[in-house]
Amino acid sequence: LTESLDTAGVRELLRNAYEGRAFVEVIDVAPQTRWAVSSNRAFVSAFVDHHAGVVIAQAAIDNLVKGAAGQAIQNLNLAMGWEESAGLPYGLGPHGVAG
Repeated sequence: LTESLDTAGVRELLRNAYEGRAFVEVIDVAPQTRWAVSSNRAFVSAFVDHHAGVVIAQAAIDNLVKGAAGQAIQNLNLAMGWEESAGLPYGLGPHGVAG
């Protein structure tokens, strides 16, 4: 971990990595599982701890949907050339609204 890397920089790297991904949202606060309940969404955030010299990455998912069953549907959609989100619930976000 370099001194020049800060929390905003790590989150920007995450935003670039997940840009255009239908179900991944990089957020600026610690993610809460309740935001992902009954959806295929993943809420991701990261924080730099310069004292410990580490990046703390966090994610919240509903493993009943985002787990193996949701992954199977998402992979089938991609393999068949269908819309990636077809048949998958989007759910509500941290502000209680869809998308």
